[in-house]
Amino acid sequence: MIRIETARLVLRTPNVRDLAGYLEYRNDPAALAAQGMAIRDKEDAAAYLRSQAELPLQSGGWRMLAVEERCRQGIIGEVGVCIHTDRDEGDIGWWLNSAWQGRGLAVEAARGLTEWCFTTGGLRRITAHCLAENAASLRVLERIGMRVELRSIESRRIGDQWRNEVGGALLRREWGGHATS
Repeated sequence: MIRIETARLVLRTPNVRDLAGYLEYRNDPAALAAQGMAIRDKEDAAAYLRSQAELPLQSGGWRMLAVEERCRQGIIGEVGVCIHTDRDEGDIGWWLNSAWQGRGLAVEAARGLTEWCFTTGGLRRITAHCLAENAASLRVLERIGMRVELRSIESRRIGDQWRNEVGGALLRREWGGHATS
């Protein structure tokens, strides 16, 4: 089980008790439209949370961590990393319930995950990608110290439209004094 504490948050291995909160932000119509994703049904979501809870600590692939405030129980979002064990690299991401956005919590969660990736996870490099028009996620990339390495034109199809993406990267040796607590 993974547990990362920051000043205001706990990032932890998810479990099926997170189902209601997970479905609340995961199936938000505005977020689904922005990402071009479909609604996740209850059974599929429960199976996903169970599979994430059972992942071995050092496994590669996608690893989701539930985000909750330290002062209250209940998932308010997630962070995650797709670990490429063959390259000592990972691609991170974040998704918060819209009711908790705009408070700096995504930055704090991303910093906590970044610290874990470089220390416990043993990664050498992390990346993150977002849609070019997603100003909030671009600010998270910047505030965790990532440099922009990629600006892709019409690289992601959402519905019938091609969208532009931005990709950032950070090396462990660049991380320095960005401790989370």
